[in-house]
Amino acid sequence: MRKNTNRIKPIQEALGVPQNIYETAVQLYDKLLKATKKLNKKSDFENYGPRLVFRGQFEISDFPFSTIKFQLGVEEIKKITEPEIMSMTMRSESKKTGYSLQTIKSKSLDMMAIIVVPKNYDYSKLTEFFLKNKKDIVESLSHELKHAYDHFKKPFDSVSERGNYQGIVGKQFGIPSIDTFLHDIYYTSAIENLVRPTEVYSAIRNNEISQKDFLNFLRNNDTYLNLKRISQFDLSQLKTKLKSEMKQIDRFLKSVDVDIENMSDLKKINSVLKLTWLNVTNWQNESLKEVMATDFFEQLLGFEGEKEKFFRKLTSRNENFKNFAEFFSSYQKYFHFISNQMIRKIAKLYAFTNKS
Repeated sequence: MRKNTNRIKPIQEALGVPQNIYETAVQLYDKLLKATKKLNKKSDFENYGPRLVFRGQFEISDFPFSTIKFQLGVEEIKKITEPEIMSMTMRSESKKTGYSLQTIKSKSLDMMAIIVVPKNYDYSKLTEFFLKNKKDIVESLSHELKHAYDHFKKPFDSVSERGNYQGIVGKQFGIPSIDTFLHDIYYTSAIENLVRPTEVYSAIRNNEISQKDFLNFLRNNDTYLNLKRISQFDLSQLKTKLKSEMKQIDRFLKSVDVDIENMSDLKKINSVLKLTWLNVTNWQNESLKEVMATDFFEQLLGFEGEKEKFFRKLTSRNENFKNFAEFFSSYQKYFHFISNQMIRKIAKLYAFTNKS
């Protein structure tokens, strides 16, 4: 039976997956794969890697573009034995208005990926890495293309969403459980939530998932597993995990000049939790200030008048907590709500599995 494509498009996009995004990700993957065949020595990746330019007729739903600029960086690291993608990023431009970010439209996308490889890596094997990891790479490309599509669709970005997002990206304490918590704030941000259905949809297409296999697929899907874990966040469980991370806690507290001599493990843990609350607040406030500032003086001295009131209103969320327990309790509720909301949304992607 022939599918009714006119019906599929609105359903697909209502679930957060723009039409043709998977096909465009595969199209870009094929171009990257072809390019890697000419990149077979270390010197090809000097100065942060080659800046590849792909031209063609690209289209994601109602978003047409003709050029993809792709910087492909490779870094050698001692501790790994196999290559892996460390990061992939979509760069976009916005104009500051003070109260919002006006989206700058473009017919060109600007992307970057960094692949980490073992020391003395044979760069002629990079093509083999791309072939072996096609599914993961296509899913990562789909993720970044969805960010580009979201940027195209919105005339303005929220300064609050952008500030909170940029303020937490890449932040770490060197304490595993705290680093996971910080990453989960990023993972469940409004900006990242928009791409989750596309991630899962791409995995469904990559693996040709049937309706009878969907439940098993979902229960083993990384996006689902992350959301399920985040939905179960609990402060008491976090404290229990931190008890097994005292070496890292001692190292961190010393690095921020906390005197830990004669300090009990419980006090050390509470100190780390308080510093997590205060640092997240400061990181996001500083990031918001940077996003809102339209000149050097605002960046240096702050805002005045109505703009200062607007800034204080946006920063009050974290600042109004009386202690770290209130801060973590708030995130516990937020994680539970957002994660379960996203799980319900990606579960509806069952509609795009194969019937047979």
